[in-house]
Amino acid sequence: MAPGYPEWTLELVRIEPARGIRRFYTLTLERDLFAPIRLVRRWGRIGSRGRGQYRVEVFADLESAQRRVAHYYRARLRRGYTEHSADPLFRTAVLAAQEAPAAEWRTRE
Repeated sequence: MAPGYPEWTLELVRIEPARGIRRFYTLTLERDLFAPIRLVRRWGRIGSRGRGQYRVEVFADLESAQRRVAHYYRARLRRGYTEHSADPLFRTAVLAAQEAPAAEWRTRE
């Protein structure tokens, strides 16, 4: 992370003991030294000692990255994940990005 820029993290978990499911999903927005925004997604089984998988996406601006985070956030909630921890500002930005397309659609009428 470049100095002076915040790193925002949202952690989701899905725990279903009856089905043997213990999974995590982490979304992190960070800036690298060359200014674009990186979205790092990590997922795997809880307790797997770092054997989870990850994927990195690069965005030109913060707004498009937040919209993508909102997309992944909604998808994980539909699959039964719940919030484990989140930075308050990050959560507010994600929720705002979630509602933005609907508000934009209404103004076109």
